[in-house]
Amino acid sequence: LDFIDLFCSGTKDQFARDDPAFLVLLAFSLLFSSVFYAVALGLSFWGFIKFFLWVVFIDCIGVGLVVATILWWSSNRFLRKVQDQDVEWGYCFDVHLNAFFPMLILLHVLLPIIYPALVDSPSFFPTALGNTIWFIAAVYYVYITFLGYTGQLCLTSIALFVRFTFF
Repeated sequence: LDFIDLFCSGTKDQFARDDPAFLVLLAFSLLFSSVFYAVALGLSFWGFIKFFLWVVFIDCIGVGLVVATILWWSSNRFLRKVQDQDVEWGYCFDVHLNAFFPMLILLHVLLPIIYPALVDSPSFFPTALGNTIWFIAAVYYVYITFLGYTGQLCLTSIALFVRFTFF
């Protein structure tokens, strides 16, 4: 991480990506995974369009703006080692996008595949399986967020992110 820290800070003096390539790839992944959900739920074309726009602009970008802003503010306010260095907001949003991708795979690819089995038999096991997948996705999101902030050498007490997982 020291090499990456020196390389990133020495080139453009920023850690966030300056190109939207990952966001575009994530949007296409959301498009294809929304097709899975549209088929699993039997949505019409306009239902699919509304679902896709909701997933991209509310679930991914909207929640990402809120989460990135909260973590940017809290990390700069409470977790900095050195007061002259701070965490960029763009880096926080980038960490959110990286942490969102495994959630996408679990909740938008795996869940639609097993959706008929979960819905057709309303008993304890399918409910527990669906809730377990959601729990794993949430824990994965927090853990990857933790890994993203450990890359910032100007921060201390990053383990607080992992502690919030089990409240």
